Amino acid sequence: MSSGKAGGERERAVVRIGIVGGGRGGTALLERLQRSGLAAVAVVVDRRAEAPALGRARELGIPTHHDPLAVFRYPVDLVLEVTGDSAVLEALLAKRPRGVEVLGAGGLRLFWDLVEREHRLGRRMAAILEAAQRCVAADAPGRVFEVLLEAAAQALHAQGAFLRLLEDGRLRLRASWGLPPSGVPEEVLLESANGWAVREGRVATVEDVERDGRISAASRRAFQELGVRSALAVPLRGATGATGALILCSREPRRFAAEEVQALQGFADLAAGVLARQQLLDEAHRRLDEAEALASAARAIGASLELDGVLEGLTEAAQRLTAGDAAMLALLDPVAGEMRFRVLRGHRTRAFEGLRVRPGRGIGGLVLETGRPVRTDDYANDPRITKDYLAPTRAEGFVAELAVPIAVAERPEGVLFVARRSARPFTDRDEAALLRLAEHAGAAIQNARLYAHATARAEALRALGVLTRALLGAADPAEILRLTVEHTLGLLAGARYARLWLWDAQAEVLRPGASAGIAPEVERAATDVAQIAPGQGVVGAVAQAAGPLFIPDVLADPRWINRRLAEAAGCQVYVGVPLRADGRLLGVLSVLCAPRPALSAEEQELLSLLADHAALVLDRARLVDELQRTLRDLRASQDRQLQAERLRALGEMAAGVAHDFNNLLAVILGRAELLLARTPEPARMRELEAIRRAALDGAETVRRIQEFTGTRQGRPAGCVDLRAVLEDVVEFARPRWEREAQSRGVRYEVVIDGDARPRVRGHAGELREVFLNLLWNALEAMPGGGRVTFRIRQGDAEALVSAEDTGCGMSEETRRRVFEPFFTTKGARGSGLGLSVAWGIVQRHGGTIGVDSAPGRGSTFTVRLPLAPDEPVPAPPPAVPRRQGSARILLVEDEEEVRAVLVDALEAAGYTVVAAQNGRDALALLEDTRPDLVLTDLSMPELSGWELIRAVGARWPDLPVACITGWGESVDPARAERERLRFVLTKPVAIQDLLDAVTRALPAP
Repeated sequence: MSSGKAGGERERAVVRIGIVGGGRGGTALLERLQRSGLAAVAVVVDRRAEAPALGRARELGIPTHHDPLAVFRYPVDLVLEVTGDSAVLEALLAKRPRGVEVLGAGGLRLFWDLVEREHRLGRRMAAILEAAQRCVAADAPGRVFEVLLEAAAQALHAQGAFLRLLEDGRLRLRASWGLPPSGVPEEVLLESANGWAVREGRVATVEDVERDGRISAASRRAFQELGVRSALAVPLRGATGATGALILCSREPRRFAAEEVQALQGFADLAAGVLARQQLLDEAHRRLDEAEALASAARAIGASLELDGVLEGLTEAAQRLTAGDAAMLALLDPVAGEMRFRVLRGHRTRAFEGLRVRPGRGIGGLVLETGRPVRTDDYANDPRITKDYLAPTRAEGFVAELAVPIAVAERPEGVLFVARRSARPFTDRDEAALLRLAEHAGAAIQNARLYAHATARAEALRALGVLTRALLGAADPAEILRLTVEHTLGLLAGARYARLWLWDAQAEVLRPGASAGIAPEVERAATDVAQIAPGQGVVGAVAQAAGPLFIPDVLADPRWINRRLAEAAGCQVYVGVPLRADGRLLGVLSVLCAPRPALSAEEQELLSLLADHAALVLDRARLVDELQRTLRDLRASQDRQLQAERLRALGEMAAGVAHDFNNLLAVILGRAELLLARTPEPARMRELEAIRRAALDGAETVRRIQEFTGTRQGRPAGCVDLRAVLEDVVEFARPRWEREAQSRGVRYEVVIDGDARPRVRGHAGELREVFLNLLWNALEAMPGGGRVTFRIRQGDAEALVSAEDTGCGMSEETRRRVFEPFFTTKGARGSGLGLSVAWGIVQRHGGTIGVDSAPGRGSTFTVRLPLAPDEPVPAPPPAVPRRQGSARILLVEDEEEVRAVLVDALEAAGYTVVAAQNGRDALALLEDTRPDLVLTDLSMPELSGWELIRAVGARWPDLPVACITGWGESVDPARAERERLRFVLTKPVAIQDLLDAVTRALPAP
């Protein structure tokens, strides 16, 4: 509104206010606003037609309405919501137009007090109104906050103010006024003095920094450096809680009045409204930016078949949309068969150039292994991520990373990464945006490959057509041969040298014919083979083959004869095609190529067409090749199905067999040990000891089946001295490799080479089993004696143990299959589980196991295990004196023989045992008697062991409960801990182990 002064000079800008809420509070606020002259009421809104404020507004000629959202239809600058209904406030905040601010209850209290105390707060109200207008006019969010801070500080006579916003659990500085910019920390914790208002959601005051005992030493130093003695902090109130804090600072000790607190809360509400509006704008801009980026990617994919340019654009969009400091894209190299980084953006070093992404290694390998996105805000310390790429990651300073898979036809083809050099985590929105970009990347890759494939096929067909016309026009056989080899170089991608070997039927050998691709003098110098017999070398193998032969590295193939020729041509890939007519061999077409992927189906067809034009036998060669390939696939499928069925059957069998077999073994082992304790006769003791060992061996067999089928639960890992494990293995096996072998006239030598004592994280028993298996296999490979050497080394991040023997070695077929379950070369003596179990144990320990062997030169098994972090070795548990005589034990076991053995063993140790054959009987006994320990089986009819354990825990929580069961190795340790079991023993159990466990479980005497 304008004043009446000449020239239309504006005396004072009056804020137009809409009041939502017509109760008594709204009526009083209307009256005081009318009297103050500080603002003009444009409209009064209330859903109730009889609301007092509506009648008063009509008397004053002020418009009224019943819909709260209709307030925005009137010319208002500020809306005061006084209904006290949070839903109304949230709806107003969500629907407000640009340039209009909405204040809730805090604003009402502020205006109420301001009007009531006009003589003292007139200037503050004007300041808030002016700040609101300036906020509406300000362009940048940072400038809005500076305006608010300046107005708040001046209105409340403070020397400084600053605003912090809650981000990722920390309070980050957003704006400040009146304070040195370098003096205010950029980021503080919620536990700091600044964080009180946000953490508790209410006003926090510090009247004197020097005397307030709540202030930490760090916060006090920060305030002292700023010259601040007192502070007032109010929360920025949002829909879901405090989103930040507005802090007012004074250089003198000061007690803040209630109206000053309310005034500052009003400024904070304005700031919260500005922040909410800015967040909505930021979200809209982000969505628009994402939509534009995705649309741009779609246009690029449709308009261009140049893959690198499209991938560059997608990587740039990924970095921009996620606010990442860097972005990377790795793509599958079809030649090498592994992922290589194709695009790097935002990198400061060349650390990632040339690196490969391998499954299971680093964050990219985890994506390839799981097929799902992976994100971390602490790459270096994330236990899910291996440390293979930690050095380049640290070189770049990356902390937070997000990686998503790129798939084509549901096959992994690449990984898209973004990274930040701070711990600020990536969000669900970042992940969703990156996944959409990865979909576009997959489409671009598919389009580029289809185009490349179509181009190559068109070129090959064109070359084949040219060759066909040339062959039809040629009459000289030599010319036909020359045209064939020359056009072959254009038909096959990467081909550099081609030669036709002609079949000499009289001598029954292949002789060199026409060639093309390298200079004749180079070929003559490099060619030293004048003839090849069928089956001799690679070419002889092709002559005996029914179709094309592909060798990815011919120099590594022991059949290749002419090494100098491949080196002269600079090639390593070989492709050979036999030429036949009516079943008669006419020759072999040999081609040397640069590194390239395996032959595609189209290339095989083209080569077969070429052979048909050269020898008129296309159909037969192609059909035989397809038949053999189909047969191989069928056999492989049958083998896989058979293997899967065997594993499934074993898995189903393992659980039931383990329980029943362990119960039987428990009886055998228990009775044998009880008899051993009572039998003084040495001969009888030897017989009983043999029974005892057989029972333990049976238990070990069950355990190994459980280990392999996965029915055995993991146990807590410890820090294991690897050298001590090897020493235990050597000593444990000494009776077999030394005394037993010498009794047969055979001499073995088993030594440990190396002084290292690496420590790894894992289970000593399992690792002993690994190296014991390796030792058993080595001894069986040397039936006439020999030497086994365990070499132990320690690297920067891993321990390496190799087991070398001087045995007979193994064939390549055996070496490839040595870790397969059920594969054995020992006939009926072997189970085929030893090395497969060892492989599984090493894998669970995060390591690898491999073998190098050849017939006649022994075998070397190499185990690599990650080193354990440095940590103190736990002290052994103190010995517990055995409690006998007075201890009462309630034994619950449904198997009669097992129950009898356990009762005899416990009573022999001096315990008083009360036995029950099921859970219901046990609960009935507990009503009449109170034992010192309940020892129960798990698998029982009527009431299971777990149900009994829970019932005892509910009725008698202080009564110790333990478990002895045939399912022991399958019991989840976490569940046992939740049920507060004192121990879980697996049947069969040695009597001494049982007594030791019972002693530890019983309360101290």
